[in-house]
Amino acid sequence: MFRLLWLPFWILLHSYIGWRLAALPPLSEKRRRWMVGGALAFLFLLYPVSRMLEDLADGPVLALIVHGAAYWVGVVLLTCVCLFAVDLVTLFGLVLSRWTVRLRYGALLGAAILSIVAVVQGARPPVVTEHVVKLERLPPAADGLKLVLASDFHLGAQIDGEWLDELAGQIAELEPDVVVLAGDLVEGHGHPAGMESDMARALSRVRPRLGLWAVLGNHDRYGAFDGTSFFDEAGCRLLRNDWEMLMPGLALAGAEDEGSFRPVVDGSAHLSQALRNRPADVATVFVSHRPLEPALLAAVGVDLALAGHTHGGQLWPFDLLAWALNPLLEGRYDNSGMTSIVTRGAGTWGPRMRLWAPGEIVLVTLRAGDRATN
Repeated sequence: MFRLLWLPFWILLHSYIGWRLAALPPLSEKRRRWMVGGALAFLFLLYPVSRMLEDLADGPVLALIVHGAAYWVGVVLLTCVCLFAVDLVTLFGLVLSRWTVRLRYGALLGAAILSIVAVVQGARPPVVTEHVVKLERLPPAADGLKLVLASDFHLGAQIDGEWLDELAGQIAELEPDVVVLAGDLVEGHGHPAGMESDMARALSRVRPRLGLWAVLGNHDRYGAFDGTSFFDEAGCRLLRNDWEMLMPGLALAGAEDEGSFRPVVDGSAHLSQALRNRPADVATVFVSHRPLEPALLAAVGVDLALAGHTHGGQLWPFDLLAWALNPLLEGRYDNSGMTSIVTRGAGTWGPRMRLWAPGEIVLVTLRAGDRATN
C-alpha cells in the first residue's frame, strides 16, 4: 500500500523540481534541459532500484548506492519545500518577477545547506531527555525508579549493529532500573546478514534489574524479521497486548501495533486487551508504539503512557504532517489526569537525516505522591 502511494508522490516531486530547474538560466537552454531531465530521471530511479538491491549481499558499491539513494530522498523533500516557499512568495512568478530567478537559486542554496545540516544532525548520537513524573499510586518502594524509553531504531540497510552497540552503551551508562523499547526496532526491509544476532548481542549488554521490555511497531511487521528468536536471544520480554507486575504496586502494560498504514490508531481494542484483569489499585505504565489519545488512556486507569513512532517529524517542516497524523507529536503532555511522553526515537526512518528534531533517549524518574518535583 505504501509503495503504491509513494510512487505517484515521488514522480510529482521530481517533476516539480525539473519544471523549476528548466526555467532557470542557463539551464533553460534546450540542450541543457535534456541534461537536467536525464539527471533527474537517473536520480528518480536510484531509490526504487536501491530498495530492490538492499537484500542482496553486502559490499561497498551496494552500500554507496543504498545510502546515496536514501539521502537523495531527504534532499528532494527539502528542495521541494524551499522551491515551493519561493513560489508562494512570488505567486508562482506573477509578482516580484525581477527577483524570481534569484529567489529560486536562493531556494536551491538553502536546500543544500539544510540538507548538509540534516545529515550532520542525523549522524549525531541521540540526546538524553530527562523527565520527573509523579504517580499518585506509585508505591513508596518504587520512588526514584529510573525508566529508560528508547524507540524507532529502524535497523537495516541504513543503521547497523555498530550503531546499536553505541546506543546500548549510552543506555547502560544511565543505570536504569527498567528499559522499555517502544517498537520499530527494524526498518522492515534491507536486512544485512546476521543483523538480528548483532542486535541481540548489543541489547544483551543492557541488564536493568527490572528487565528489558518491548512492544512491536508497524515496521517490525514488515519483511522477514524473526522477532521471537531475537527477543529471546536479547533477553527482552515482549509485551503483546498484556501486562506484567514490575514490582508490587507497579504494572507495565504494552499493546502491539496493528501494522496497518493508517494515520490514526485509537488502540481501543488492543488497549482493553492489554489491561484486562489488571488490579485497579496499582500504578500503571502503558507503552504503545504509536501515541494514543490521553483521554482514552486516562479513562482506563493508565498513569503514564509511553510511545514513539512520530520521530518528532524528523525533517522540518514534516513535523506538521506528523502532528496532523497523530494525537501527540513529541515530548511530554500532562492532561486528562495522566502523563504522556512521546519520544522522537533514537534512529531515523529512510535517510539518516534529522532537522531540528534530534534523536533521543528518554530517562524518566518516577516519584510517589507529593515527593515528586515536576
